[in-house]
Amino acid sequence: MLALVPSEGIEPSENFPDGGTHEPEHLPKFHLPAFEAENVSLPELVQMILQSYIDVCTVTKQEPLRFSVSYPDNLGDRKDFSWKGGSLITALRMAGIIFDARLERAETQLHFESFDEKSNSTSSELLTQSFRVSPYIRDVIRGLLPKEMSNPDDSVPTLLAKIGFNQHSDAEILFDPVTANLFVHDDATQLEKLSQIIEELASTSTTKQVHVTSKVVQTNESITDLQSRVRNEGMELVMRNLAQQKGTDIMTMPSVLSRFGEEATIEIIQENGDDWTGIRQTGNVTGYGFGVSQQIHFENRPGENADGLSSQDWQTEDVGPQGFTKVHQETDANGLTSIHFSTYQVIDATGRPVDPIGMPLPDTE
Repeated sequence: MLALVPSEGIEPSENFPDGGTHEPEHLPKFHLPAFEAENVSLPELVQMILQSYIDVCTVTKQEPLRFSVSYPDNLGDRKDFSWKGGSLITALRMAGIIFDARLERAETQLHFESFDEKSNSTSSELLTQSFRVSPYIRDVIRGLLPKEMSNPDDSVPTLLAKIGFNQHSDAEILFDPVTANLFVHDDATQLEKLSQIIEELASTSTTKQVHVTSKVVQTNESITDLQSRVRNEGMELVMRNLAQQKGTDIMTMPSVLSRFGEEATIEIIQENGDDWTGIRQTGNVTGYGFGVSQQIHFENRPGENADGLSSQDWQTEDVGPQGFTKVHQETDANGLTSIHFSTYQVIDATGRPVDPIGMPLPDTE
């Protein structure tokens, strides 16, 4: 068993309840944050992945599971690895793929086996197989590569080679962007490996979106008992209480949809080059363990003669469970308080709330 401890400086977050636990069957839903690895061996890379898992468990107050790992004898050269965020199990499988190894998992026992050893075929005969893939497969693969390796002009075969699929000299790969079919002419071992790659790419490119809703409240007095996070179902009561206070103005900003992991921008501004007035909010949400990580940048430029809230420019970043609204409160020099409420909910293509991996939440199935 690997005995890993939290990295230096990693502390539990007060946003999560104590005593969180999970079982091996929950690991495909555990979201691992992005990281880069340069010139590493497979054992080093797996240790980095599991170290990240331990750190996320520490922050989110989850009791981590313990893993045992075994590897094939011949692992090949050291490689670079770029992880843009996603399921812990997908990260481990993609790590194996770039080293020509397939992950066999029995709960927390991880066994990497060479594709050549795993294959039941001893023939070098070239076969043809078609794969149904995402029409955006080039973008998906480029998202897995370090920036210096990501070329927008690369073909699908070139991109597949960059993430570990090295076809034979007589093999051929054709991609039809109209039907989103990948036609591959290669031997059985390589086809099996490519099948694994396609499966993992599909798991990293689910149609997750983020629904962003925000409100800005302006009041003459600060709210001392308002927490930094409010459960979504409690927001109606909070807003009702604020609306009853004298001298309170409430502005509901336009709601927007963004792709999961990408920045969303909400603007209510009057532009004049860079010298604009109004409100601008940018932010995004990514998975973090069984919760989410939110980053928000809020700017208010009221103009020279505007009444009310003074100029603001602040940023926040924190992690917490899904189902909460982030609250940020500031009081300016004139005693005017601004309370900013922002809700980032991950949804699927039908608008149904899902977790960061794309699975339906328990009460929405």
